[in-house]
Amino acid sequence: MLRNETVKISLILFFSVIIAYPQVTFSNKSLIPTLYVQQNVTEYGLETKAKRLPAPVLDMDVSTAAYYEFPINKLVGDIYKKFELPLWNGHQGLGTPLAGQYSTRAFFPYQILENVSPYWLWDYFILFRLWIAGFFTFIFLRHIHLSFFASTCGALMYMFCGSLTQFISLEQFM
Repeated sequence: MLRNETVKISLILFFSVIIAYPQVTFSNKSLIPTLYVQQNVTEYGLETKAKRLPAPVLDMDVSTAAYYEFPINKLVGDIYKKFELPLWNGHQGLGTPLAGQYSTRAFFPYQILENVSPYWLWDYFILFRLWIAGFFTFIFLRHIHLSFFASTCGALMYMFCGSLTQFISLEQFM
């Protein structure tokens, strides 16, 4: 595969994400699932400080993401910012292990970068996951000798497939 193709597909996928989610990339709209839930547990959440509003989406599953995933991400990020390892969650029940749960992704490098970054950047990490899915799908399809056009179509179809867009806030599925 030529280097020129990777640059082309990178730009095609990048602009495709921007076109698909312009409210998130250019305005104060957000895909953070806690914004879609009417009653939050805390009075002042992170989303209030960031002044972000829910983005208009066709369908988004916020079941566990709003109540479990994103608060855990914040907790893991706070633990890393104290230069400690996120091994235990003392805020859930009598305490639960963080390191042993697949959904926390406490030691996954991409998730660590997201967790320690400012809250307003989390939307861009979500969208970048779509780009990663499309890019590596393109690489795979080119590797099995499909044409550039077919590989690009396959990457775009996978990147915007139902499971990746409906479960966009469930990072462990992305």
